[in-house]
Amino acid sequence: MGCAASAGGASVWDDDYDTEEAYQRRREARRNRSDGTSTDEFDEASSCPIPGRDVNNTKYKCGGPGVSGKDVRPCFDNGLLYRIVHDDTWAFYNDTRTYEMHVEVAFGKGSVLRGLDKTEVTTQDRTGETIAKLVIYPCETRMFVRGSFAGFKSKIKALPLSEQRLKTKASRSDKIISSEISRIKSLVGGTDSEEEVLEKCVQFSVPFVDTKFPPNQMSIERGSPQAMIVIPWARPTMYLVDALRPHVLLFRRKVTPMSVEQGDLGDYWVTCAIATMADLSSLLRCMFKHPVSASIGRRERAIGAYRVTLNKNGWWYSVIVDNYFPVIGNMPKFAQSFNDPCEMWVCVLQKAYAKIHGSYANIVAGDPLLALQDFTGYLSARYDDEFMSDASTGEGSFLWRLERFHQQGFRIILSTPLFSVDDVKKKLYTSKGLMTGNAYPVKAVRCFPEEEVALVQISNSLARDIEWTGDWCKNDSAWTEHPAIAEACLDDMEEEGSFWMSWKDVRKYFNGCGVLFCHPYCSDYRVRGVFVDGAPSVCIRLTAIRVSTVSFVLTQEDAQGSSNSGDYPPIMLSLCIYSGDDGEMKPIANSNLDATSPNTKFTFIRSRDAGMIYTLQPDESPYLLVPRVITAGANVPYVIGMLTEDEFCTDLTAEFFNISPGSIGLQSLGAFKPEMEPVTTDVQVRHPSSRFPLQYSGDAIVRDDRLDVGTDGGGKGRRKGSGGKSNVKIRNGG
Repeated sequence: MGCAASAGGASVWDDDYDTEEAYQRRREARRNRSDGTSTDEFDEASSCPIPGRDVNNTKYKCGGPGVSGKDVRPCFDNGLLYRIVHDDTWAFYNDTRTYEMHVEVAFGKGSVLRGLDKTEVTTQDRTGETIAKLVIYPCETRMFVRGSFAGFKSKIKALPLSEQRLKTKASRSDKIISSEISRIKSLVGGTDSEEEVLEKCVQFSVPFVDTKFPPNQMSIERGSPQAMIVIPWARPTMYLVDALRPHVLLFRRKVTPMSVEQGDLGDYWVTCAIATMADLSSLLRCMFKHPVSASIGRRERAIGAYRVTLNKNGWWYSVIVDNYFPVIGNMPKFAQSFNDPCEMWVCVLQKAYAKIHGSYANIVAGDPLLALQDFTGYLSARYDDEFMSDASTGEGSFLWRLERFHQQGFRIILSTPLFSVDDVKKKLYTSKGLMTGNAYPVKAVRCFPEEEVALVQISNSLARDIEWTGDWCKNDSAWTEHPAIAEACLDDMEEEGSFWMSWKDVRKYFNGCGVLFCHPYCSDYRVRGVFVDGAPSVCIRLTAIRVSTVSFVLTQEDAQGSSNSGDYPPIMLSLCIYSGDDGEMKPIANSNLDATSPNTKFTFIRSRDAGMIYTLQPDESPYLLVPRVITAGANVPYVIGMLTEDEFCTDLTAEFFNISPGSIGLQSLGAFKPEMEPVTTDVQVRHPSSRFPLQYSGDAIVRDDRLDVGTDGGGKGRRKGSGGKSNVKIRNGG
């Protein structure tokens, strides 16, 4: 069995065990490979500024007017509609997503003008006034009138968007979509394979339409407790003006949290996760890489197809979507790139995430940590109880943990409580510049014990129009009173889209905290199994050849968007070692609510995931990793994830076993004598530099260079040097 370990603890491995010096060279080489790509994967070098558009302008909520003028002024105190005047020409720009603006302007007697665009112009016989009327829909810029004017008075109404207009536009889009789907079906015949359909579309340069997640109303509202407003779908080539269409790219500029525009779906948890990923730009770009090559990715994008690598139910998938988006007023209705309609990555990522959950409506509410796990595969943990305990006692011990987490490069997310609209507490939060029921990524944690001050830098990139007004806000006198602190935080103070808050106020205004344990240089190993009547079909025997730290995560099927969302059977991971010479094993570490502090207590968590970070020791090896569940008996699929910077078959080994339910101690949870049989299961291996995980079936994790792909012409291969034993089936797709 190749990379194996005997039950008694003596290890048997390949003869390439290396010295500490060679080991450190290997780790450094792997880190260098994972730092980025040498090619311009997404043709970002070809991007150029959008004509007439300042992408750094934050005055407008929907991008800004499509024409320029000498005099641009708001028609309402809070913006919403803008009048643009240039010499003798008027235009209006609707800076909302939800209102249609009914404009009526009465020009004084003696005015000479003509209507532009769809403006209706009439002259009043009695007064001699000229009346001009026009409806400007969301995000639209409309030319109004041209001429000479002898005074004017205006009457403007902001009305909810006409549902009939949306239905009419949706009907037009549906006809185009239906025609495109018919053309695709004539090409591919009866195949239901997304890969085959996409391949044919690329071959014949036919615009791709995703029939698995079609651009229709059900893909928006499926699972919603009530009907949602009808929204038309359109490609960028349909909703952008001619001058902007050549500029469409997946990425067009430096990616930052300020690149993300919330949109109107209300999926704050998802957009918070997307904005957090923008701070991990290399990892973010890897999500959009084509599984095979950059050149194939370009050909697919040319016909309107995008790929996003996402983790669903613990398993990696290459999710294919088309470039149809729900659109109102020539702009995507939901999440998008801020102030750059030609940059697609935000729209594409949100759509891919909606697809794996069945609809946009199914991602309206959730936990940003779960979305980040799905984006990265990293382990996460919630520390709500510890955070609230620290807030109530004022001890501050949890603050030091957060500071260490930040120093280790982990991502921290804070959350605010949700209040009803008329709750006085909601008004308090609003007055302080905070949104309720929202998630806020943490940018920095800084402690200054000599001045008895602790500060947390918090990102509010999704709420640009409001600012924190409490202690340590931008213009607070505390900065001048503590010059040393001001100097230490100077660089971060200048960062757009964030604010500083004292730890005292953090404890006062936030009610939840979670951490994503980022390990950018780790390889990611996934192993499939199923609980049958509560017994796991796959356990993993681990042998540490050298000291190796591993993040373990147990994931069951995601209930997000389903009728039983959040109703998970309780799960736990146990790491066991031999306790004597009689073959008896005992748990040495069990997962619990704190992934960084596994213990020997038995804590089952009613959650999608359970995990722990543990350092494996050669003198404790071998270990047995046992997934556990409390369930009434139905089969429960699961995936075990293992993330480590070390290499399997060089630094540690992993073999898969089925344990007899009667011997595993599922009931007593104490010591047990495992009766083990080797078992074959599906495995994924994803290295930091990989485009997509290598996937195979086997009874152990094997080294990549030991896989002889396609030896029999049918996608099957053997592990090199195994003498025909332990066949593995190789698959490169998700």
